[in-house]
Amino acid sequence: MLSGKGRLASLCLFTLLVGCAEEEPIKVGFIGGTSGRVADLGTAGRNGFTLALEEQNARGGINGRKIQPIYKDDQQQPALAQTLIDELIAEEVDAIIGPMTSAMAVATVDQINQAETLMMACTVTTDQLTGIDDYFMRPLSAISEHSGKLAKLLNQYEPGASKAVAILDFGNRAYTESWLQGFKKTFESNGGELVATESYVSGADSNFVGIANTALKHNPSLILLSMNSVDAALITKQIRVKNPDLIIASSEWAGTERLIELGGIYTENMYVPQYINRSSNDMGFINFKTTFEKRFKNAPGFPGLFCYEAARMVFQGMQSDEKDLKQAMLNLNSYQGVQGPLKLDAYGDGKSKTFVTRVEQGKFVVLE
Repeated sequence: MLSGKGRLASLCLFTLLVGCAEEEPIKVGFIGGTSGRVADLGTAGRNGFTLALEEQNARGGINGRKIQPIYKDDQQQPALAQTLIDELIAEEVDAIIGPMTSAMAVATVDQINQAETLMMACTVTTDQLTGIDDYFMRPLSAISEHSGKLAKLLNQYEPGASKAVAILDFGNRAYTESWLQGFKKTFESNGGELVATESYVSGADSNFVGIANTALKHNPSLILLSMNSVDAALITKQIRVKNPDLIIASSEWAGTERLIELGGIYTENMYVPQYINRSSNDMGFINFKTTFEKRFKNAPGFPGLFCYEAARMVFQGMQSDEKDLKQAMLNLNSYQGVQGPLKLDAYGDGKSKTFVTRVEQGKFVVLE
Protein backbone atom coordinates (compact mmCIF):
# COMPACT_ATOMS: atom_id res chain seq x y z
CA MET A 1 0.00 0.00 0.00
CA LEU A 2 1.33 3.44 -0.91
CA SER A 3 1.91 6.04 1.79
CA GLY A 4 0.19 9.44 1.70
CA LYS A 5 3.18 11.07 0.00
CA GLY A 6 3.53 8.13 -2.40
CA ARG A 7 -0.12 8.31 -3.42
CA LEU A 8 0.13 12.03 -4.05
CA ALA A 9 3.25 11.62 -6.20
CA SER A 10 1.70 8.75 -8.17
CA LEU A 11 -1.42 10.81 -8.72
CA CYS A 12 0.68 13.61 -10.17
CA LEU A 13 2.40 11.11 -12.52
CA PHE A 14 -0.99 9.68 -13.46
CA THR A 15 -2.15 13.16 -14.44
CA LEU A 16 0.77 13.56 -16.83
CA LEU A 17 0.29 10.14 -18.40
CA VAL A 18 -3.43 10.25 -19.09
CA GLY A 19 -3.50 13.77 -20.47
CA CYS A 20 -7.06 14.75 -21.29
CA ALA A 21 -8.62 11.42 -20.28
CA GLU A 22 -11.10 11.38 -17.42
CA GLU A 23 -9.08 11.29 -14.22
CA GLU A 24 -9.54 9.42 -10.96
CA PRO A 25 -10.97 11.57 -8.14
CA ILE A 26 -8.91 12.55 -5.13
CA LYS A 27 -10.27 10.79 -2.06
CA VAL A 28 -10.60 12.75 1.18
CA GLY A 29 -12.11 11.18 4.28
CA PHE A 30 -14.12 12.78 7.04
CA ILE A 31 -14.50 11.22 10.49
CA GLY A 32 -16.58 12.56 13.37
CA GLY A 33 -19.46 11.67 15.66
CA THR A 34 -22.50 12.39 13.50
CA SER A 35 -25.10 10.30 15.28
CA GLY A 36 -26.36 9.98 18.84
CA ARG A 37 -27.27 12.42 21.57
CA VAL A 38 -24.21 14.65 21.22
CA ALA A 39 -23.87 14.68 17.44
CA ASP A 40 -24.02 18.48 17.06
CA LEU A 41 -20.22 18.79 16.97
CA GLY A 42 -19.72 16.11 14.33
CA THR A 43 -22.72 17.06 12.21
CA ALA A 44 -21.69 20.70 11.95
CA GLY A 45 -18.12 19.60 11.23
CA ARG A 46 -19.24 17.25 8.46
CA ASN A 47 -21.27 20.07 6.93
CA GLY A 48 -18.33 22.48 7.04
CA PHE A 49 -16.15 19.91 5.28
CA THR A 50 -18.88 19.26 2.72
CA LEU A 51 -19.28 22.96 1.93
CA ALA A 52 -15.54 23.41 1.40
CA LEU A 53 -15.45 20.33 -0.83
CA GLU A 54 -18.43 21.43 -2.91
CA GLU A 55 -16.91 24.87 -3.42
CA GLN A 56 -13.55 23.38 -4.42
CA ASN A 57 -15.16 20.98 -6.89
CA ALA A 58 -17.16 23.87 -8.37
CA ARG A 59 -13.84 25.59 -9.06
CA GLY A 60 -12.56 22.52 -10.88
CA GLY A 61 -11.34 20.41 -7.99
CA ILE A 62 -7.61 19.93 -7.36
CA ASN A 63 -5.68 20.74 -10.52
CA GLY A 64 -8.64 19.59 -12.59
CA ARG A 65 -9.44 16.47 -10.52
CA LYS A 66 -12.64 16.23 -8.52
CA ILE A 67 -12.60 15.45 -4.81
CA GLN A 68 -14.51 12.39 -3.63
CA PRO A 69 -15.61 12.51 0.03
CA ILE A 70 -15.77 9.39 2.19
CA TYR A 71 -17.75 9.92 5.40
CA LYS A 72 -17.33 7.93 8.62
CA ASP A 73 -19.34 8.24 11.85
CA ASP A 74 -17.18 7.32 14.84
CA GLN A 75 -20.09 7.76 17.32
CA GLN A 76 -17.52 9.12 19.79
CA GLN A 77 -16.27 5.57 20.43
CA PRO A 78 -12.47 5.08 20.34
CA ALA A 79 -12.55 1.44 19.21
CA LEU A 80 -14.97 2.26 16.39
CA ALA A 81 -12.86 5.26 15.38
CA GLN A 82 -9.81 3.01 15.06
CA THR A 83 -11.75 0.61 12.83
CA LEU A 84 -12.99 3.45 10.64
CA ILE A 85 -9.52 4.96 10.30
CA ASP A 86 -8.27 1.56 9.11
CA GLU A 87 -11.08 1.57 6.53
CA LEU A 88 -10.13 5.03 5.28
CA ILE A 89 -6.48 4.01 5.01
CA ALA A 90 -7.49 0.85 3.13
CA GLU A 91 -9.48 3.02 0.72
CA GLU A 92 -6.28 5.00 0.12
CA VAL A 93 -7.60 8.42 0.99
CA ASP A 94 -5.11 11.21 0.41
CA ALA A 95 -6.07 13.01 3.64
CA ILE A 96 -8.52 12.80 6.53
CA ILE A 97 -10.52 15.72 7.92
CA GLY A 98 -11.36 15.11 11.57
CA PRO A 99 -11.85 13.67 14.09
CA MET A 100 -13.78 16.17 16.18
CA THR A 101 -12.64 15.42 19.73
CA SER A 102 -9.28 14.95 21.41
CA ALA A 103 -10.16 11.47 22.67
CA MET A 104 -10.75 10.19 19.13
CA ALA A 105 -7.55 11.83 17.86
CA VAL A 106 -5.42 10.31 20.61
CA ALA A 107 -6.98 6.90 19.89
CA THR A 108 -6.16 7.01 16.15
CA VAL A 109 -2.98 9.05 15.75
CA ASP A 110 -0.66 6.03 15.73
CA GLN A 111 -2.57 4.54 12.79
CA ILE A 112 -2.31 7.60 10.58
CA ASN A 113 1.38 7.99 11.42
CA GLN A 114 2.11 4.39 10.48
CA ALA A 115 0.24 4.83 7.18
CA GLU A 116 1.74 8.30 6.61
CA THR A 117 -1.74 9.65 5.91
CA LEU A 118 -2.31 13.28 6.82
CA MET A 119 -5.00 13.96 9.41
CA MET A 120 -6.25 17.55 9.77
CA ALA A 121 -8.32 17.50 12.98
CA CYS A 122 -10.84 20.35 12.90
CA THR A 123 -11.49 20.95 16.61
CA VAL A 124 -8.91 18.87 18.50
CA THR A 125 -6.90 20.93 21.00
CA THR A 126 -5.40 18.48 23.51
CA ASP A 127 -1.86 19.23 24.66
CA GLN A 128 -1.00 15.53 24.36
CA LEU A 129 -0.48 15.91 20.60
CA THR A 130 1.43 19.20 20.68
CA GLY A 131 4.95 19.66 19.32
CA ILE A 132 5.28 16.25 17.65
CA ASP A 133 6.69 15.71 14.16
CA ASP A 134 3.94 13.47 12.78
CA TYR A 135 1.01 13.36 10.36
CA PHE A 136 -1.45 14.95 12.78
CA MET A 137 -2.28 18.61 12.16
CA ARG A 138 -4.95 21.05 13.32
CA PRO A 139 -6.07 24.61 12.58
CA LEU A 140 -6.71 25.48 16.25
CA SER A 141 -4.17 26.30 18.95
CA ALA A 142 -3.46 23.75 21.66
CA ILE A 143 -5.69 24.22 24.69
CA SER A 144 -2.87 25.41 26.96
CA GLU A 145 -2.40 28.48 24.76
CA HIS A 146 -5.86 29.92 25.46
CA SER A 147 -7.58 28.18 28.40
CA GLY A 148 -6.17 30.78 30.79
CA LYS A 149 -7.99 33.60 28.98
CA LEU A 150 -11.31 32.66 30.58
CA ALA A 151 -9.74 32.66 34.06
CA LYS A 152 -8.25 36.09 33.45
CA LEU A 153 -11.58 37.51 32.29
CA LEU A 154 -13.51 36.01 35.20
CA ASN A 155 -11.11 37.71 37.58
CA GLN A 156 -12.05 40.98 35.90
CA TYR A 157 -15.82 40.50 35.55
CA GLU A 158 -16.54 38.27 38.55
CA PRO A 159 -13.95 39.03 41.27
CA GLY A 160 -16.05 37.17 43.84
CA ALA A 161 -15.82 33.91 41.89
CA SER A 162 -12.74 32.71 43.74
CA LYS A 163 -13.83 29.26 44.94
CA ALA A 164 -14.29 26.88 42.01
CA VAL A 165 -15.55 23.35 41.49
CA ALA A 166 -14.88 21.73 38.12
CA ILE A 167 -17.00 19.02 36.48
CA LEU A 168 -15.22 17.09 33.72
CA ASP A 169 -16.38 14.53 31.17
CA PHE A 170 -13.69 11.84 31.38
CA GLY A 171 -15.01 10.31 28.16
CA ASN A 172 -12.90 13.01 26.48
CA ARG A 173 -10.27 13.18 29.19
CA ALA A 174 -7.47 14.11 26.78
CA TYR A 175 -9.25 17.42 26.29
CA THR A 176 -11.03 18.12 29.58
CA GLU A 177 -8.01 17.60 31.83
CA SER A 178 -5.78 19.67 29.56
CA TRP A 179 -8.34 22.46 29.62
CA LEU A 180 -8.64 22.44 33.40
CA GLN A 181 -4.88 22.45 33.91
CA GLY A 182 -4.52 25.56 31.77
CA PHE A 183 -7.44 27.31 33.45
CA LYS A 184 -6.23 26.40 36.94
CA LYS A 185 -2.76 27.84 36.40
CA THR A 186 -4.10 31.32 35.60
CA PHE A 187 -7.02 31.10 38.04
CA GLU A 188 -4.81 30.31 41.03
CA SER A 189 -2.20 32.89 40.06
CA ASN A 190 -5.00 35.47 40.37
CA GLY A 191 -5.93 34.29 43.86
CA GLY A 192 -8.60 31.71 43.02
CA GLU A 193 -8.83 28.21 44.45
CA LEU A 194 -9.99 25.01 42.77
CA VAL A 195 -11.52 23.21 45.74
CA ALA A 196 -12.80 20.08 44.01
CA THR A 197 -12.96 18.26 40.67
CA GLU A 198 -15.88 15.97 39.88
CA SER A 199 -15.82 13.62 36.89
CA TYR A 200 -18.22 11.40 34.96
CA VAL A 201 -18.42 9.72 31.55
CA SER A 202 -21.06 11.17 29.24
CA GLY A 203 -23.93 8.91 28.31
CA ALA A 204 -27.70 8.68 28.09
CA ASP A 205 -27.79 7.31 31.65
CA SER A 206 -25.65 10.09 33.20
CA ASN A 207 -27.10 11.22 36.54
CA PHE A 208 -26.97 14.99 36.10
CA VAL A 209 -29.01 15.66 39.24
CA GLY A 210 -26.51 13.71 41.30
CA ILE A 211 -23.54 15.35 39.58
CA ALA A 212 -24.94 18.83 40.28
CA ASN A 213 -25.74 18.00 43.91
CA THR A 214 -22.24 16.66 44.54
CA ALA A 215 -20.64 19.78 43.08
CA LEU A 216 -22.88 22.11 45.11
CA LYS A 217 -21.94 20.39 48.39
CA HIS A 218 -18.57 22.16 48.19
CA ASN A 219 -20.36 25.54 48.38
CA PRO A 220 -18.52 27.03 45.39
CA SER A 221 -18.80 30.56 44.01
CA LEU A 222 -17.93 29.26 40.53
CA ILE A 223 -18.81 26.09 38.64
CA LEU A 224 -16.58 25.06 35.72
CA LEU A 225 -17.95 22.70 33.07
CA SER A 226 -15.66 20.95 30.59
CA MET A 227 -17.99 18.76 28.55
CA ASN A 228 -20.14 18.70 25.44
CA SER A 229 -22.97 21.21 24.91
CA VAL A 230 -25.79 18.78 25.70
CA ASP A 231 -24.40 17.76 29.07
CA ALA A 232 -23.44 21.35 29.88
CA ALA A 233 -27.02 22.50 29.23
CA LEU A 234 -28.53 19.75 31.38
CA ILE A 235 -26.12 20.21 34.30
CA THR A 236 -26.48 24.00 34.16
CA LYS A 237 -30.24 23.62 34.48
CA GLN A 238 -29.88 21.41 37.57
CA ILE A 239 -27.43 23.84 39.18
CA ARG A 240 -29.49 26.94 38.43
CA VAL A 241 -32.68 25.37 39.79
CA LYS A 242 -30.92 25.02 43.15
CA ASN A 243 -28.78 28.16 43.01
CA PRO A 244 -29.98 30.68 40.38
CA ASP A 245 -27.20 33.18 41.03
CA LEU A 246 -24.21 30.86 40.95
CA ILE A 247 -21.59 31.79 38.35
CA ILE A 248 -21.11 29.09 35.71
CA ALA A 249 -18.44 28.94 33.02
CA SER A 250 -17.64 26.26 30.45
CA SER A 251 -14.83 25.25 28.16
CA GLU A 252 -14.96 25.89 24.41
CA TRP A 253 -16.29 22.39 23.75
CA ALA A 254 -19.73 23.34 25.09
CA GLY A 255 -19.95 26.45 22.93
CA THR A 256 -22.25 25.26 20.17
CA GLU A 257 -25.75 26.49 19.39
CA ARG A 258 -27.11 23.38 21.10
CA LEU A 259 -26.10 24.75 24.53
CA ILE A 260 -28.61 27.61 24.38
CA GLU A 261 -31.23 25.58 22.51
CA LEU A 262 -31.35 22.99 25.31
CA GLY A 263 -30.45 25.13 28.29
CA GLY A 264 -32.72 28.08 27.50
CA ILE A 265 -33.04 30.65 30.29
CA TYR A 266 -30.82 28.57 32.58
CA THR A 267 -27.78 29.44 30.43
CA GLU A 268 -28.26 33.21 30.86
CA ASN A 269 -25.08 34.95 32.10
CA MET A 270 -23.05 31.78 31.55
CA TYR A 271 -19.45 32.41 30.43
CA VAL A 272 -18.43 30.43 27.34
CA PRO A 273 -15.10 30.88 25.51
CA GLN A 274 -15.40 30.41 21.76
CA TYR A 275 -13.29 29.76 18.70
CA ILE A 276 -15.73 31.81 16.62
CA ASN A 277 -16.97 35.41 16.73
CA ARG A 278 -20.58 35.10 15.62
CA SER A 279 -21.06 38.88 15.65
CA SER A 280 -18.20 39.55 13.26
CA ASN A 281 -18.94 42.11 10.53
CA ASP A 282 -16.16 40.82 8.32
CA MET A 283 -17.62 40.14 4.86
CA GLY A 284 -15.71 36.89 4.54
CA PHE A 285 -17.40 35.51 7.63
CA ILE A 286 -20.81 36.91 6.69
CA ASN A 287 -20.62 35.29 3.26
CA PHE A 288 -19.52 31.97 4.75
CA LYS A 289 -22.26 32.02 7.39
CA THR A 290 -24.95 32.94 4.83
CA THR A 291 -23.86 30.22 2.43
CA PHE A 292 -23.63 27.61 5.19
CA GLU A 293 -27.08 28.40 6.59
CA LYS A 294 -28.67 28.38 3.13
CA ARG A 295 -27.08 25.02 2.34
CA PHE A 296 -27.69 23.22 5.66
CA LYS A 297 -30.50 25.21 7.37
CA ASN A 298 -28.37 25.53 10.53
CA ALA A 299 -25.76 27.90 11.90
CA PRO A 300 -22.16 26.65 11.42
CA GLY A 301 -20.91 27.27 14.95
CA PHE A 302 -17.24 26.68 15.63
CA PRO A 303 -17.20 23.04 14.37
CA GLY A 304 -18.71 24.02 11.02
CA LEU A 305 -16.27 26.90 10.63
CA PHE A 306 -13.13 24.98 11.52
CA CYS A 307 -13.87 21.88 9.48
CA TYR A 308 -14.47 24.26 6.57
CA GLU A 309 -11.11 25.89 7.31
CA ALA A 310 -9.34 22.55 7.82
CA ALA A 311 -10.59 21.24 4.49
CA ARG A 312 -9.66 24.41 2.61
CA MET A 313 -6.16 24.34 4.08
CA VAL A 314 -5.70 20.75 2.91
CA PHE A 315 -7.04 21.57 -0.55
CA GLN A 316 -4.62 24.49 -0.79
CA GLY A 317 -1.75 22.19 0.15
CA MET A 318 -2.84 19.68 -2.50
CA GLN A 319 -2.65 22.35 -5.19
CA SER A 320 0.96 23.28 -4.42
CA ASP A 321 3.99 22.10 -6.39
CA GLU A 322 5.21 20.14 -3.35
CA LYS A 323 4.43 16.44 -3.91
CA ASP A 324 4.61 15.51 -0.21
CA LEU A 325 1.29 16.67 1.26
CA LYS A 326 2.62 16.90 4.80
CA GLN A 327 5.44 19.17 3.68
CA ALA A 328 3.05 21.13 1.46
CA MET A 329 0.90 21.84 4.52
CA LEU A 330 3.89 22.94 6.59
CA ASN A 331 4.98 25.19 3.76
CA LEU A 332 1.67 27.07 3.95
CA ASN A 333 2.87 28.74 7.15
CA SER A 334 0.01 31.28 7.11
CA TYR A 335 -3.44 30.75 5.65
CA GLN A 336 -6.12 33.43 5.28
CA GLY A 337 -9.13 32.09 7.13
CA VAL A 338 -12.71 33.30 7.23
CA GLN A 339 -12.11 35.21 10.48
CA GLY A 340 -8.49 36.15 9.94
CA PRO A 341 -5.14 34.44 9.37
CA LEU A 342 -4.48 30.94 10.68
CA LYS A 343 -0.96 29.63 11.08
CA LEU A 344 0.67 26.23 11.37
CA ASP A 345 3.93 25.89 13.26
CA ALA A 346 6.75 23.54 12.34
CA TYR A 347 4.81 20.61 13.82
CA GLY A 348 1.48 21.38 12.13
CA ASP A 349 -0.08 22.79 15.31
CA GLY A 350 -2.40 25.71 14.67
CA LYS A 351 -2.23 29.25 15.97
CA SER A 352 -5.73 30.67 16.40
CA LYS A 353 -7.73 33.16 18.44
CA THR A 354 -10.31 32.55 21.13
CA PHE A 355 -13.18 34.83 22.17
CA VAL A 356 -14.75 34.85 25.62
CA THR A 357 -18.53 35.25 25.45
CA ARG A 358 -21.39 35.52 27.91
CA VAL A 359 -24.91 34.33 27.16
CA GLU A 360 -27.17 37.37 27.10
CA GLN A 361 -30.82 37.18 26.02
CA GLY A 362 -30.23 33.85 24.35
CA LYS A 363 -27.14 34.86 22.39
CA PHE A 364 -23.38 34.47 22.74
CA VAL A 365 -22.11 38.03 23.27
CA VAL A 366 -18.36 38.58 22.87
CA LEU A 367 -16.74 40.23 25.90
CA GLU A 368 -13.12 39.97 24.77
